[in-house]
Amino acid sequence: MFPTPYAELNQVLSHLVSRMQEILGVDFVGAYLQGSFAVGGFDLHSDVDFIVVINDELSPNQLNALQEMHDQVYKLDSKWAQHLEGSYFPKEILRDHTKRGVKLCI
Repeated sequence: MFPTPYAELNQVLSHLVSRMQEILGVDFVGAYLQGSFAVGGFDLHSDVDFIVVINDELSPNQLNALQEMHDQVYKLDSKWAQHLEGSYFPKEILRDHTKRGVKLCI
């Protein structure tokens, strides 16, 4: 099953998640669509909002590698590649509301 009805977007998402998994290794828990693609209110002009759950805080090396990867993905020959908006969250922050307040974005 594909995450969206748009083949080109599915290819971009597949590339994105594969690269995340390579960079994060065992720290990668999962990547999830949110916003309009999660609830069904999307169209061809929608942003593609996602969150990535990680085991722990990003290391400086991971952060640099992810930034470089996002820069490369942005340059892909797809309009969808320029409409990705994501955040990375350690799973503990998502599990325990008292640990929220630290913003980790790329």
